[in-house]
Parts: sequence; structure tokens; C-alpha cells
Amino acid sequence: MANESGTTASGNSDERHLWIVFTNSEPGRDDEFNAWYDQHHVKEILSVPGILSGQRLVLHPDQRPGQAPPPWRYAVLYESVGDLPAIHRDLKEASPGFVKSDALSKDSVAWVFSYLGERIEQPAD
Repeated sequence: MANESGTTASGNSDERHLWIVFTNSEPGRDDEFNAWYDQHHVKEILSVPGILSGQRLVLHPDQRPGQAPPPWRYAVLYESVGDLPAIHRDLKEASPGFVKSDALSKDSVAWVFSYLGERIEQPAD
């Protein structure tokens, strides 16, 4: 179902979402943070029904000139499909069993986006 702006409402069982999670490690603990994330956390998130994939990213040192530095060094893109409230519930229920790391800074954030329109790619020559 579309709202007034033409966007799709969440809750459709085949609707895909992109989760963007921004994180930092505690100062001086990048190696420990990255090992925990790669060996435990991504796999734990992917065990939640509806979460299809995860891809970690690190901030590149070459950013657009004149832009303020972002507050986060790391990002993760997760893609999910299905009923978003159910995925949120299942993630909350599973998270107490996840391996924790105090190398993860407390200033992380996560937002979920719904796709709007088709993917547009550069035309082939």
C-alpha cells in the first residue's frame, strides 16, 4: 500500500529494507572490535529470521573536500526482507544471547530504510 507521497508502507511480507548501522571502537581497540564484529556479531545478526546479508565498511580517509568529519568510523549494511516489526522483535529477543564486546563504543546508531524507486545504474557503453 502506498501513502500520500507514493512510498510503500512497512509490513509487506516481501518488502526489502536496508539497515545502516554506524559504530566506533573504543579508543585503541580497533583490532579487538573488528575481530568481535567479524567472528561473532555479523553472524549473530544474520541468524535472525528475515535478515539476509551483512557487509561491513570502514571510513575511507579520502572524503569530499570541505565536508565535516563523520562521527563514526565503521558502518554495516544489512538487508532484510519481511515484516519489519517481527524482525525488530526477533532481533530484540535474540540479542541477550549474543556475544558482547566492551570494545564497541556506546555511540552506535542504526536506522532502517525502505527502498524507494528502482535501482538506477550507469548505462553500458
